[in-house]
Amino acid sequence: MLSRRRAAAIRGTALVSAFFACAPLPRGRPGSDGGAGGQLVDAGACPAATIATVAVTSANHVQVGTTVQYDSNPPAGGDHYPIWATWGVHADAVPAEYFVHNEEHGGVVLLYDCPSGCPDVVAALTRIVDSQPIDPLCEAQGGGVSSRMLLVPDPSLDVPVAAAAWGFTYEEPAPCVDPGSIQAFIDAHYGNGPEQLCLQGGYQ
Repeated sequence: MLSRRRAAAIRGTALVSAFFACAPLPRGRPGSDGGAGGQLVDAGACPAATIATVAVTSANHVQVGTTVQYDSNPPAGGDHYPIWATWGVHADAVPAEYFVHNEEHGGVVLLYDCPSGCPDVVAALTRIVDSQPIDPLCEAQGGGVSSRMLLVPDPSLDVPVAAAAWGFTYEEPAPCVDPGSIQAFIDAHYGNGPEQLCLQGGYQ
C-alpha cells in the first residue's frame, strides 16, 4: 500500500502533467529590443498584412534633391532620381526617390520602422533577402548583383514592417515578420517593373 505522502506526490504529478498537456503553447517568439517590447517573428503570430494595388501614372526622372509626393506609403512607383540604390541590405534610411528607381527595375523593397530598435525583425528580413535565389537576369548582366532585393529602414512608414514593388504594397501593422506572406509578395511581384535591369546602383 502506498503511503499518504507517496500517493499525494503521484496525484500532484498527474495534475501538473495534465495541465501542461492541455495548456496552449505560446505563439511566436518574443524578441528583445532593449526594453521597448517584444517582436514576433512567426507566421502564426502576425496580424494579417494588407496588400494594395497602386496605380502608377508617371515614371519620370527628376533632379536629385527633388522631393516627390507619392500616392502610397511605402511608395510603389512614380517619379524618381536617375540613380538607384545599391541592392542588398542598408543600415541607414534611403530616400524613396532612389529606391523607387530600384522598383522600376523590377526590384522588391523590404522596409521597417523601429524607433526603439527591433533586432529580431531586422534579422528576419535580412534572412529573407539573403535567401532569394540567384536572378538569371542579374547573372546574365554581370553587374555583381545576385538578386533585385533591397532592405532599408524607413522612419516615414505608417506601419512597422512593409514591402513594395512597382504598383504594389504590403503593410504589416505589427513589429512582426511573417516570412511566408512576405515571400508570397516577392514571388508575385518580383521582376514586374517596366524596366528590366539588374546592374548595381550608385546610392549607398
